[in-house]
Amino acid sequence: MKPQDTDRDLLNVVFLTPIERAEAPSESEDAIDEQKLSHELQRLGVKATFLTPYNVPLNPLSGWNFFIRSLDLARALVVMLRYRRCDAVISIFESGGLFVLLLRRLFFFRPPVMLWDASIGNAWRVVRMIQDRTFSRYDRFLMLTSSQVEYLQRRAKPGAVIRQIGYQVDEDFFHPRFNREEEYVLTVGDDESRDFETLVAALTDTAVPAVLKTRWVPSSTSAIEEGQLRFVADRLAD
Repeated sequence: MKPQDTDRDLLNVVFLTPIERAEAPSESEDAIDEQKLSHELQRLGVKATFLTPYNVPLNPLSGWNFFIRSLDLARALVVMLRYRRCDAVISIFESGGLFVLLLRRLFFFRPPVMLWDASIGNAWRVVRMIQDRTFSRYDRFLMLTSSQVEYLQRRAKPGAVIRQIGYQVDEDFFHPRFNREEEYVLTVGDDESRDFETLVAALTDTAVPAVLKTRWVPSSTSAIEEGQLRFVADRLAD
């Protein structure tokens, strides 16, 4: 960002995060360092506003897990009344944008509402209900894996923009040469966005064993040497 740049040169983006409010980042394990993150985004041309879920009494669900506490009607009203001139709203996970999506026509709220990350294939009924009411309403999607993109291409509304932005992992820092002493690769999860197919393909030309803690089985494991890939359905011992 150039020194002469002003707020008018920046995109004004409102982020709906699932993190609860804290007086200082050190007071909560989940609290985000808004100042540091805002500075990094400003360098990329984005003026960020982070709106985290309110506490009781404004948000009766604040004591629940991150997905449920993001169902914050008060926060949605603040967005539609106070940030009407923003360039975009980005909800982190599906539930944060629910009330904005349902009420934006009533409030004549015009900025696009975008979704960052989604729990594809989640078996929890609450998650599925919210997905049924939001996937067809979000204007744009910023997904982490190709499996999320493929799924949303079938569920999103016509004309919705769907992009795979990846995890932004430092592949040099996490290169396998720095961790050769361990015995196997471990991956945990049941949702489709884990993308086990890609993991299997990546292991094909290696001798690295892998343990998949999941009930979901890739469609093809023929390329994996016998004994190289092991599935575990039960809880792993510490």
